[in-house]
Amino acid sequence: MDIPNICSLIESIERHRKQLLIHFLFGLQEYHLGSQTSCNSKKLNLVSFIRNLFHFYEY
Repeated sequence: MDIPNICSLIESIERHRKQLLIHFLFGLQEYHLGSQTSCNSKKLNLVSFIRNLFHFYEY
């Protein structure tokens, strides 16, 4: 990852801070609910949690 990329990433985080927080909280809730099930579900929930967390980069 080059430096301009990192800068635009940081700017994107700044612009979408509130939305990122919402994604984070929803993802955390989903992960927590999923963590009460099997190990396989935990892995899938962790993946979807991370995917939700970085979803806003596509905007």
